[in-house]
Amino acid sequence: MELMKLEIVTPDGMIFDAEVKQVTLPGAEGEFGVLPKHSPIATILAAGVIDIEKEDKSVESILINWGVVQVDEVKVIVLVEGAVA
Repeated sequence: MELMKLEIVTPDGMIFDAEVKQVTLPGAEGEFGVLPKHSPIATILAAGVIDIEKEDKSVESILINWGVVQVDEVKVIVLVEGAVA
């Protein structure tokens, strides 16, 4: 089972930092999913919910107001203005 690193950062600091199976993000043009070995992208995020599928198949959801994301083959970095678990 392949995993990727996910980091979610707010102005107050890191709120999530772990290896995950997949993440679903609220893109400015619609929701999209990211799996390990995803093509590199950088895009704006709209207000919405980030759904995180962890290694044990549990799902954690984080509500964000807006932000940006940078994706490469092994890591996803999400910078958001505000977030609530």
